[in-house]
Amino acid sequence: MHLSRIQALIRQRKLRITGHALTEASKDGIRAKDIVHITLTGTVIESYPDRKRLLILGYHPEQNIPIHVVCDYSDPDEAVVVTV
Repeated sequence: MHLSRIQALIRQRKLRITGHALTEASKDGIRAKDIVHITLTGTVIESYPDRKRLLILGYHPEQNIPIHVVCDYSDPDEAVVVTV
């Protein structure tokens, strides 16, 4: 799956952010809306096709710091952020 498909799912509100991802994000002051922004504007820096995951690099919308998001696309109808 390409990043554009994941971004389309997000725009359709078919995104789930795991508890683990939210916990890890909150340690760095990253909110759910920041995760969405990063996933919509970031770029893929690594692909894990055997695990159906992408590593996305994006930047915090206010602080402009780099943030990595791992997104799972094993379900064609839902994107899942597994960690930040």
